[in-house]
Amino acid sequence: EVPPWVKNLSIDEAAKRLGLSKTEFLDGGYAVKLSLDSQLQQVANTALSAVREYHPAIIVVESTTGRVLAVSGTEYNVLLSRRQMGSLIKPLYYLEGFLQHEITPSMMLADIPFTLGDWAPQNFDRRFRGTVTVEEALRLSLNVPSVRVYLRVGPFRSLDFIRETVGLKGNYPNDLTISLGTVESTPWQVLEAYTLIPNGGVQTKLCLVDQINDRFGNTLYKHSPLVKRIEAEGILPLGEAMDILRQILKSVVTSGTGVSALVKGIDMGGKTGTARRDAWFFSWAGRVMGLVSIHWDEPLNLTGGGNAAPVWREIVEGLPCVFRRPSEEKLRPALIGSLNASVHTLQDTYVLSLGWPTDVESFSKLLEVLLESSENERIKLLSEINEYDPQMASELWREIQRLEDGKAP
Repeated sequence: EVPPWVKNLSIDEAAKRLGLSKTEFLDGGYAVKLSLDSQLQQVANTALSAVREYHPAIIVVESTTGRVLAVSGTEYNVLLSRRQMGSLIKPLYYLEGFLQHEITPSMMLADIPFTLGDWAPQNFDRRFRGTVTVEEALRLSLNVPSVRVYLRVGPFRSLDFIRETVGLKGNYPNDLTISLGTVESTPWQVLEAYTLIPNGGVQTKLCLVDQINDRFGNTLYKHSPLVKRIEAEGILPLGEAMDILRQILKSVVTSGTGVSALVKGIDMGGKTGTARRDAWFFSWAGRVMGLVSIHWDEPLNLTGGGNAAPVWREIVEGLPCVFRRPSEEKLRPALIGSLNASVHTLQDTYVLSLGWPTDVESFSKLLEVLLESSENERIKLLSEINEYDPQMASELWREIQRLEDGKAP
C-alpha cells in the first residue's frame, strides 16, 4: 500500500509533467503509474522501523535511469526539508581535487591541530593521527585533513564545483565550515546530485512517475531517462577522477566509517555524514543507489555510520535479484572508438557512420554498439543521441533494459 504522502508526491510530479496545476490534474481524471517496485518498497518500509522515531527519509533509485524504486518515511516533508549534510559533502570537493590533480590517494596530509581565525576544526573522535593519506582522510572521514584538502583545492574553486558544476541546491554559509558540511539540502536534492558518482559523472533526474494516461486510456507521458553529463574540466579526465573517488568510497564500506552497511558479494560503495541533528548514508549497490537520512530534535548521539548505514545494509540484503550484479562488472571495449573516446568523437561516429537513425538497420547498429559498451560510455552515447532524437534514445534505452532484465538470474 502506497502511503498518502507518497501519492501526494506523485500527483505533484505528474501535474508538473503535464504542465497543469494540482487542482487541474485532480479534476482531469488522469491515471498515474508509479515506478515503485513492490518488493523493494516493502524492504524499505521494514528497514525504516529501526529509525522511525527520528524523522527518517529513505530513497532507492535505479542508478542509470533515476526511476524511484522505493521511498519511505513518516511524512511528505522528510524528502523535501533541508538538513545539514555533515561529512556527506566531502566527496564532492575531493573529486575536484582529483580532477585538478591537487591531490592523489597516496598524498600525505597533516592531521594535527590548527586554527583558522577563531575556528579550530576537530576530528569526530577528537584524536589527531599526525599524518594520513588522502585515501585515509576520506575513508575515515577525518575532518582536519579534509579541511586541508578543501583549502588546497581552493575554497572558491571547491564551492563553485559543488554549487555550479555538480548543481547541488541548498543553503550555503559564507565561511570555510562548508568543508565539513554545514550546507543544508534536502534528501531528494542530495541524491539527485550524487547520481553522478555511480554513473561516472553523469547525473540522472529522479522520477517517481512511470506513466500518465488520460481518462480514455491514452498515454500522455512515459518515462525516459533524463541524463546530463557534468561539465567538469581538469588535468585528469573526468572518468579517471571518478574512478579514483569510487575506489575510495568502496573502501568506506569495507574498512571505513560505513562498514556497518557492508553486504559481501555485491559491488557497493558509500559515504557517511553526521551533523548536530542529522545523520546520512549515501550508497550504491548493484543496479541501485540510495540515501538514508535521519533527523532528530533533541540532542542525541546518532551518526551516519552507526545509525543510517545499517538501514541501508538491510535494504541491500533485501534487494530483488533483478537489481543485483556481479561484484565487479567487467568493462568491454566499445565497437566504435576506445573507452577513452570523447563525447564529440562518439557523436561524430554516430552522425557520419550511421546517419539519422530512423531506419531499422541504424537502430540495430546503435543497439549493438550500446550493448557492447561499458555502462559509462553507454550513458554518454545515449545522451548525445537524445540531443538528436529523444524518441530513438528512449526506445534504445527501453530495449537495453528489456534485454538486460532477461539476463538477470
